This record gives sequence, structure tokens and C-alpha cells, in this order.
Amino acid sequence: RSAMPEDRRQRMQRLLKVQEQLHRIEEWRLAEAQQEHDGIVRDQEELIQSLNADAGLQGLFVDAAARRLRTLAARELESGQVKDAQAQRVLAEGARRGVAERLFAAATREARRAEEESQLQDATERVAAQAPRKII
Repeated sequence: RSAMPEDRRQRMQRLLKVQEQLHRIEEWRLAEAQQEHDGIVRDQEELIQSLNADAGLQGLFVDAAARRLRTLAARELESGQVKDAQAQRVLAEGARRGVAERLFAAATREARRAEEESQLQDATERVAAQAPRKII
């Protein structure tokens, strides 16, 4: 009798597990994007520090350093956009996971209610079946 609510509960549990995995994947991708962005920023800082530290020798490489800084600035902008887009995907997957959690909780309550109703009906039928023998 309660097979349908239990089947739905199991489907919702599988859906929740998939949504949790997808959310974790998007979080990992965000962490990778953040690491890449941080690495680019670190490279920029190191290049600027090296230019400031050895001004005499670096005069020979100013053009190359300027080109490298422009390249790093463009990469930083791009990686920042990638990171921001990935953060939005994490939020979206988190919202989907939240919906799946609520669906699973509702299906669990429904399955539990159906099981309780089935048990109550079984108990009522047992009592009803025994009642005529006791009265007579």
C-alpha cells in the first residue's frame, strides 16, 4: 500500500544525492578558479616587486616587464570574470540542492504518513476481525 510514497522518497533521495554531487563539483571548480586568479595576482605582485627592487638592471627589461604586466592584467580580469561566473553557478546549484532537500523531506514525511496509515489500517482490521469472536 505504501510502495508509491516510498518509491517517490527513494527517487527524491537519489535526486538529492545527484544535486549534492553537482554542487560539490561546482564548488571545486570555483576553488580552482580562485586559485588561478590568486596565482595571477601573485605573479603581478612579484613582477612589480622585482622591478622596484633592482631598478638599475631592470631598466633593460622595462618594455618586456610592461608587456608582461599588461598580459597579467588582462588574465586577471578574465580570471576574475570566470571566478564570478563560477560563483553564480555555485549559488544556482546550491539553490537546486535546497529544492531537492525540501522535496526529499516532503517525500519522507509522505512515506512515513502512508506507512503509519497502513499500520493503523492493519491494526484496525485485526481488531475488527477479532471483535466478533470476543462478543459472541
